[in-house]
Amino acid sequence: MSNRQLSILGLLAVVFLGLAIAQSRFNSAHQGSAVGAVKLIQGLATGQIGSIELGQGENLVTLKKNSEGFVVANRDNYPAQTQTINELLISCLDIEVIEKVTSNPENHAELEVTEETAGSVVKFFDKDGKLITGVIVGKSTDRGGAHVRLVTSDDVYVAKQTPRLRTAATDYIDKKLTEVVKDNVEKVTVKSAAETYTVMMDGAGKAFLTKIPAGKKQKEAEVDQLATALSSMSFTDVQKESDKTRDFKFETSYLCQLKNSTIYKFDLAQDGDKHYLKCTADFLDKVESVSKDEIATDQAMKAKEKQILAQQAALEFADRHQGWIYEVSSWEAGKLTKKLDDLLEDIEEEKAEPAPASSTVPPIVTEPNSPAVNAAPNAPGNSPKPGNTE
Repeated sequence: MSNRQLSILGLLAVVFLGLAIAQSRFNSAHQGSAVGAVKLIQGLATGQIGSIELGQGENLVTLKKNSEGFVVANRDNYPAQTQTINELLISCLDIEVIEKVTSNPENHAELEVTEETAGSVVKFFDKDGKLITGVIVGKSTDRGGAHVRLVTSDDVYVAKQTPRLRTAATDYIDKKLTEVVKDNVEKVTVKSAAETYTVMMDGAGKAFLTKIPAGKKQKEAEVDQLATALSSMSFTDVQKESDKTRDFKFETSYLCQLKNSTIYKFDLAQDGDKHYLKCTADFLDKVESVSKDEIATDQAMKAKEKQILAQQAALEFADRHQGWIYEVSSWEAGKLTKKLDDLLEDIEEEKAEPAPASSTVPPIVTEPNSPAVNAAPNAPGNSPKPGNTE
């Protein structure tokens, strides 16, 4: 065999070796082995969780556990919603994988299962800050699932379904402030530097302005919306009172008094295109003590119990929201800060009815003490009778 032939054979060997390596990597990245439907997380002692991290980089959200439950560290330790955290745990524990794709870390970026490229990252830590486990959700497949892996392993799998994991800070906050039933409202008062006005509720549940200027009438829909503004009041974000909020000017107040003597107070401010509020509650008919005479009957006892529970609810509302400033949408703020002019409209003047057309036949006028004449004297059938010379 000549040297030239040996050189060609050597070159072909190198080419085939390179192709074999490339094919091996391709197969490793794109050809998986079936593992059956099994759970990605094989057990998790939820009672040992001390904190949870969601997302990555600038969008990292941390939930920390204290003696009362979880708080959102990124929102000045505002209380987290237990229900949403439970839903997160269930979603992670329910992830089922059906196929193993690769164990090679070099393929992680392509499958978007690195922490930098992932769609969702969730990590669970113990009370000492030690990583327990976590889930990384990456690139979707054309079969409706997604590539997933544990943060503690290089193994990448195809999940049976794409996990839906919430990773925003506000996802773990109960953003509902009030749910006041319209029939429980007695009156609403709006105060600002420019004006103060009051809306009352009548016995039929209709809202009406207590003072309406002459020539004006109330806009029924606008007045009703003001009176029922607390039926579903929610916020979009929250922060503690601090130096950052010191310059906020809370110049408008919305006070809603209920029939059970609870009063909700909302103070509102605007900074640029953002709206903020502070809220509290009080109870007018406070119960200091209860005598035997006040609960002599079952009916009286139930009424007193209802009063005590309402007072307790008002105090808990005030305590829960003390020191917090809530950001609300312009729509929510507008419901609480309506100007009096926005609730009024002009009364339309009634058009006068046209006068009836006058008769063309003039009435017949008789002389005093003369008999009435029904027709002209010379009309047929009305000639004077003989002998009547009067």
